[in-house]
Amino acid sequence: KVGRACGPLAWPRVGIGYHGQPVAHGTSHRAAMTAEALDPVLDAIVEHLASGMLEGSFVRVCRRWLHTAICHPSVFRNPVEAWYPMMCQQLDAQLLCIREPPPVEGGAEGQGEVAVEDLRIALEHAEEELKLTELAAAYPMGATVVLLRHTCRLSCLMHWIHGAHLGGGDGGCADGGGGGGGASTVDAATAGRLGALRRGFRQGEVEEFRRRVRPLAQAAAGLRARLPDPELPLRWAAWFEEQGGIVGLPENHCARYRSQREQVAAVWANNRRTLLTTEEHIAALDDWCGEFAEDKCFEEDSGREANSQRCSGTACASGVASLLRRLLRCWPRLGGPA
Repeated sequence: KVGRACGPLAWPRVGIGYHGQPVAHGTSHRAAMTAEALDPVLDAIVEHLASGMLEGSFVRVCRRWLHTAICHPSVFRNPVEAWYPMMCQQLDAQLLCIREPPPVEGGAEGQGEVAVEDLRIALEHAEEELKLTELAAAYPMGATVVLLRHTCRLSCLMHWIHGAHLGGGDGGCADGGGGGGGASTVDAATAGRLGALRRGFRQGEVEEFRRRVRPLAQAAAGLRARLPDPELPLRWAAWFEEQGGIVGLPENHCARYRSQREQVAAVWANNRRTLLTTEEHIAALDDWCGEFAEDKCFEEDSGREANSQRCSGTACASGVASLLRRLLRCWPRLGGPA
């Protein structure tokens, strides 16, 4: 439908060929009119397509469409802005159910009855700890896992910007290059115009990168403030053993409770390390954006600087992937409370 509606108007007049061949005829006035008519259509398409369908649907058709798919807010920014407050609300509600173990009662009379009641509280608290673990660190929707996934996508955008800059032609695509393999011959004026369009697209994508990294850094800081104390489950285990000894609870019951609390403590500690390291990666991406966004980074003679930045970017993306693997490896199979 889009091809029938927009093809005769858009493609021949703005230099977009069906097979990646730039078309030289048309006027700048017509090109401006076409862009004005085409952009709302592209926005509507991206908004109604799931992000997973973009690569296999229309992003390969032309450079302008790819740029629109990258920069549309529903592709990255809107999901992050919707996910972060919802996750904070869920974590805050669950953190209200997490507390320190009660103080040990003094006195010999009635101590057994109080201890038995407190033991029930410890079992209930173990359930709340497991719920918080699911929210904070479980795959695939735990807070840290989702933050890592968004960070990986941000790293992919950084690599795309590097590749478009270093390749000099956005992977062989001209203004409307859609993957055509044949070489094309254009005059100097057309080549200059297409080069200016490519630089404009890249600058827009760098700006989109900046718009993405700031809310992601805010989300990482907010989640860090909501990390549970990894030592809390161990304090509950020590308290449970003490109270269980008072009422004569079998030792294997206390050992099972401690084992489960140690598993939860290990997941919380690993989740904390992973989130803090992810926050450092996001800060590094923010620093890279500030350096790369300068106009001189788009000049042809900046290859050496870009190459060094590409190496640092590769290390950053590789580090994010290793964090995700480490988080999944350390995720134990947690059973119910003792």
